Amino acid sequence: MLQRFLCDQLLRSEVGAVEDHVATCADCQQTLRRLIGSVPGSFVTLPDWDARTEDGDPPVLPGYELVARIDAGGMGVVWRVRDLEFQRLLAVKVMRAEVNTSPRAVRRFLDEARITGGLAHPFIVPVHTKGRLPDGRPYFTMKLVAGETLAARLRGRSGPAARQAELVRIFAQVCQAVAYAHACGVIHRDLKPANVMVGAFGEVQVMDWGLAKELSGNDGTERLRSAAGAAPGPVDPVDVAFSDPDHNTHPGAVLGTVAYMAPEQARGEVERLDPRCDVFSLGAILCEILTGAPPYGSGAHGGIHWQAAKGDLTDAFAELDACGADAELVRIAKVCLAPNREDRLADAGVVAAAVAAYEARAEERLLRAEVERAEAQVRAREERKRRRLASGAAAAVLVGLFGLAAGAVLLGQKNRQLVAANGELDSAHTEAVKKGEQAARARDRAFRVLDAMTSSATGESLETQPAITTEQKRFLTDVLSHYQEFASDQGEEETRERAAAAALRVGLINYRLGFHEASLRAFARGASGFEQLCTEFPTASRHRRALAESYTNLGLLLRELGQLTEAEAASRKALVLREKLAAEFPDPLHLRALAGCYNNLAVLLEEVPMRSAEVKETHRKALAIREKLATDCSSQPQYHQDLAASYNNLGAFLEQSCHWSEAGEAYRRALAIREKLAAEFRTVPEYRQDLAASLFNLGGLLRKVDECPRAEEVYRQALAICEKLAADFPAVPRYRQDLAASYNNLALLLVELRKRPDEIQECHRQALTIREKLAVEFPGATEYRRDLAATHIGLGTLLRKLDRRPRAEEAYRRALVILEQLVAEFPGDRRNRHDLAGAHNNLGRLFCERNKWPEAEEAYRKALAVREKLATEFRTVPEYRHALATSHFNLAELLGDLDGRLSEAKAAYRSAQAVWEPLAGEFPRVAEYRRDLAASYNNLGILFRKLDEPLEARAAYLRALALWEKLDSDFPGVSEHRIKLAAGQVNFGNLLSQDGEFTEALVWYDRAVAALTPRVQVEFDTTIDRQFLRTAHWGRAGALDALDRTAAAIADWDRAVELSPPQERPPVRATRARSLARAGQVERAVDEAGALAQSPAVPVPQLYTLACVYALAAGRDEANCEGHVRNSLRLLGRAVDQGFKDAEQLRTDDDLKPLRDHADFRKLLVKLENPPKKAQNEKEK
Repeated sequence: MLQRFLCDQLLRSEVGAVEDHVATCADCQQTLRRLIGSVPGSFVTLPDWDARTEDGDPPVLPGYELVARIDAGGMGVVWRVRDLEFQRLLAVKVMRAEVNTSPRAVRRFLDEARITGGLAHPFIVPVHTKGRLPDGRPYFTMKLVAGETLAARLRGRSGPAARQAELVRIFAQVCQAVAYAHACGVIHRDLKPANVMVGAFGEVQVMDWGLAKELSGNDGTERLRSAAGAAPGPVDPVDVAFSDPDHNTHPGAVLGTVAYMAPEQARGEVERLDPRCDVFSLGAILCEILTGAPPYGSGAHGGIHWQAAKGDLTDAFAELDACGADAELVRIAKVCLAPNREDRLADAGVVAAAVAAYEARAEERLLRAEVERAEAQVRAREERKRRRLASGAAAAVLVGLFGLAAGAVLLGQKNRQLVAANGELDSAHTEAVKKGEQAARARDRAFRVLDAMTSSATGESLETQPAITTEQKRFLTDVLSHYQEFASDQGEEETRERAAAAALRVGLINYRLGFHEASLRAFARGASGFEQLCTEFPTASRHRRALAESYTNLGLLLRELGQLTEAEAASRKALVLREKLAAEFPDPLHLRALAGCYNNLAVLLEEVPMRSAEVKETHRKALAIREKLATDCSSQPQYHQDLAASYNNLGAFLEQSCHWSEAGEAYRRALAIREKLAAEFRTVPEYRQDLAASLFNLGGLLRKVDECPRAEEVYRQALAICEKLAADFPAVPRYRQDLAASYNNLALLLVELRKRPDEIQECHRQALTIREKLAVEFPGATEYRRDLAATHIGLGTLLRKLDRRPRAEEAYRRALVILEQLVAEFPGDRRNRHDLAGAHNNLGRLFCERNKWPEAEEAYRKALAVREKLATEFRTVPEYRHALATSHFNLAELLGDLDGRLSEAKAAYRSAQAVWEPLAGEFPRVAEYRRDLAASYNNLGILFRKLDEPLEARAAYLRALALWEKLDSDFPGVSEHRIKLAAGQVNFGNLLSQDGEFTEALVWYDRAVAALTPRVQVEFDTTIDRQFLRTAHWGRAGALDALDRTAAAIADWDRAVELSPPQERPPVRATRARSLARAGQVERAVDEAGALAQSPAVPVPQLYTLACVYALAAGRDEANCEGHVRNSLRLLGRAVDQGFKDAEQLRTDDDLKPLRDHADFRKLLVKLENPPKKAQNEKEK
């Protein structure tokens, strides 16, 4: 037996008895010592039983009288003592002498006293005092619990099914105690039946917090402050210590008791320990209650320590499935025992709620059975009563036949019997009513417990919805049927109220599970239930509050489904109720709810056409209420938080409407409030998160108004906050989500600033790493996978701009894979389809840049197909219509560059305009719709020029100009509109110049130069401004040349050269040289032409222009005429050799007149008019 014990070959049910015996048997101890060296494969480190006997002498404790020794463990000895001052019995734990020399052990002992003393809970043993003995050993006193351990009670039952209800009640109290510890940021790490005391009167105390640890914060994060007695990282199983009879482990070993230990704890992964390691131990205790043994055993699957480290629960799960216990209890045990901690319940609070719900439902079932029995008794007695009445009627007939006296006697007897029967019936009915009330109370209690269990996973409304984990999704699926049962209840007011509330919870659960249509039906059902209650009980304000919340949820969901008309109707019903409630009860809570209703309605109306004024007014109403609440309740931070949210929402609306100055003011007010909240409440992470969000919004606005250096500063402040939050609370996914977004925002800004490409890539890498981890940890949370896809798209766009196009394609395709999977898994989620279309669109743009035209068209058409369906299904969602128009626009741009596809391109531009025209009319304050519409007309004008349709081209250009002029007028602070207007003026000037209308063209060039020159001379000097201003000077110079105003043209040429990047200056300089020659400045013209001609690779058009410069010089500089002619002919020869073929231009160009009589010039003409046969064949081919 001892040899099997050393080799971990005992059955689980045998281990406890052997441990108890060995602890008190010297012979067995000696035998074990002898065997320890001879048994291969033993992982056991024996306790120091000899050392324990040295602590047998009672300690001297001033103020206490020692009564008896209770027990001993690896760290200390527990004595029963009498407190002489208060004359009460206590327990005192004294540190063992042999471990008192270890500072680490002393620290653990003192930590146990401090941590246990700080956990003020009825089911956690209270610590009274602590001190040191004269020999320096620490001790602490605590409540004396008279009774037995849960382990002893488990061993004392006849079998696993015996006393199960009683043991489950004890387990529920253990869960409540541990839940309190978890809420205080403490994990036990050694939960087991031996550490649970059950008192004589059934009171439960969770004992022995010697291995407890405080987490780094009270939020249940994963990092530990310290790890006494264990090194981080995996630990070989040989270091696992054998537990003594009190199941305390020894210093230097993996801390805890292996039979109840989570796999990560058994592997020594100290940094990964969090409340879920205690959840596993709770599952192990429940497993022993249900099956008679803890989860790990020996046999075919290896020793107990190997099983624990590997998380091998094959046998345990099989025994749970076969134990015959209630299926719900088995499910709770198995989910707690999940080998992967991410699959377990989050903490002991969730376990406690699950067990409480089970107990409430079990109690309800029992009471329901009693009610049914009582009702059956009543029905039986009523049946007997009916039979008695029938007998009475027969007796009455006899009275008529045989005399009144006898009848009177009989009737009196029957009456007495009837009275007695009625009394019995009344008693039975009273008992049935009593049982029914008990059942109703139990059902109500079960409902409240279910609500407590699900509220953290579902939220109380759709206004705030956190990400859902896989475990939460599984849990919500399990409890959904219970809520559906509650929602079908009928009866009195309270029952129907509960049914309506259950319907609302069903709606929230279905929403969280992604079943939006089912959620919509449940919300409507809940609203209908509360409507009936409000009609029947008009004075019950709670029904009206619940109805308002129902309409609010209904409105939010309808808005998400794109049903804006129905969403507005529901939101306004909620608003009417809230306004009446606030008028009747003008207290802060009702006013706060009213402000929330105004806020929701304003956000909804932002998506409805032609409602901008109403949106702004509704935001102002919410703001007014919240300003008053923040003033009246200045000491309550939630009202200041609401006020900041209102300023933030108003700012977002004003930003979208391009009221950027007002938007900035609103954002800064929100920022000021949030800065103050974050400073005053440093321990509340939510306020820091809100502060980072305000910085994000302000930074985005600063980007739009060309204050990019300031935007970078603000983004870096937000990044610092997000980094600190993610570091302080690594187990809170939303903080990591915000950190990834912060990296992404900074990267986008740096791309615009064309700064630090290495940092840009690092930001993308950080965002990608975070979002990949979130997507893996929370596979059921679609938002994390969408975020990951967005990060891949952002990285692809960056790589595209850095000209790393193959890698950009890889990034885009990764995004496509994720989004295609999401669409397949959640076909009803329109956001996934929208993002998928965007990914196809980005890939198409990349293919265009790589000249992969067929691939680009395929990608664009895939995006177009998705967007056409979305715009058809959700006609009231402007975002989808805008995306559809963008797809038509992109396809038109592509087709316009392909030979033979110009008519298709024209049709695509018209399709885009057919969508944008009504959008621009419906949403006049959304500048983006008009901007894109103007761009489509501008491009259509260019296309008409290619199609040789000058009148249509002119009409398209003028329509674009009208749109840009109106945008510049409506949004005077938006620089983009001024730039695009100037660009349109340049384009129209070019069109007029090409038609020979140079005087008219100068008018448009002058306007563009006047608009752009101030921007380039001040801080708004950007690349695009310089580009359009250069084009304007270039066009104006050409028009002046054509009008023989060459002196004036030269000034424009000089400015065009100055504004050109160095690599783009040669063609501008060549054209300037030609203008100089025409103006008679031959020397300067020839010098410039000579310098440009020396380049080994001069483009053909530039060679031709330089040839014209020398030809003009030949006509004006007689002294050097021959040299100029030779240079001109040489450059023309180079142009012809490199592909120049326009003989007609050579014959008619006035600038070349001085060459026409030259023999070499005539040879060039002949060469062009009669190309070699081979060249002609190549041309025809």
